[in-house]
Amino acid sequence: MSHSKNRENGAREKKYKKYSQLNDANLISYNEDKKESSFYLLMKKGYEEMASINLELAELGVASDLQDTIEYETWLFGV
Repeated sequence: MSHSKNRENGAREKKYKKYSQLNDANLISYNEDKKESSFYLLMKKGYEEMASINLELAELGVASDLQDTIEYETWLFGV
């Protein structure tokens, strides 16, 4: 590898390192701001609402399975 290519690669590495340091600082800043944003609060509220809906649907499924089991056992034993 020639001397000019080594120098070019070194300059390129410094450039990328400089930009990656800036990106790291921006990511940290973005994460701190995100926690306080209205979008974050809306997403949190949406997940909480979905949790109650999912629980209700799961309970309906279990109740339906139980009723089916009771009907099957009644038929099976001829009671």
